[in-house]
Amino acid sequence: MTSPAGTPFETLLVLARRARHAVGLDELGFLVVNDTHALASYRQAALWLAEGGVRSLSGVVQIEANASYVHWLDRGCRQLQERHGVCRVGIADLPDAEAKEWPEWLPACGLWLPFPGGGCLLAREAPWGDDEMAAISEWIDIWHQSWMARQPRTTWSWRQ
Repeated sequence: MTSPAGTPFETLLVLARRARHAVGLDELGFLVVNDTHALASYRQAALWLAEGGVRSLSGVVQIEANASYVHWLDRGCRQLQERHGVCRVGIADLPDAEAKEWPEWLPACGLWLPFPGGGCLLAREAPWGDDEMAAISEWIDIWHQSWMARQPRTTWSWRQ
C-alpha cells in the first residue's frame, strides 16, 4: 500500500474509512497487517485471535496452517495476550522455548497491539517510538471497532 500523504491524523482518517468500508473479516484482517504500514514501517505483521490462532500475515494471501512459523507465532501470541495496552515486546517477553526461536522468525523489535480476544504483532529492526505507538494504538482501537461490528450478533431481549 502506498502511504497516504499527510499527518498521522490524516492517515488515521484514511485507514478508518477503509476499515468502515471493508467488505468482511478477511479484508479487515488483510488491512490491519498490511495497511498499518502507513503509520509506521515494519517488516512483518500477524493478526492473532485467541480462538483460531493466526488469522492474517503481512504479505501473505493465504496462511499455511501447518507452517512452523505459524505454530511459533500462535505460541508466542498466546504468551503475549496477558499484556494490556500497546507495548514493545521482544525475546525477553517470551518463555525460553519460544524466545530462542524469535531471531529465526522475527526482527528484534516487536510491538504488541492487544484487543479483546486477540492482538496484532508488528516486528522490525528499529525500536518503536512513542509517537508511532500512540498513532498505532488509536488505529488498532478504530480497527477493532470495525472488526466487532462485523461479528455475528446473538439475539436478546429486554424481557427475561
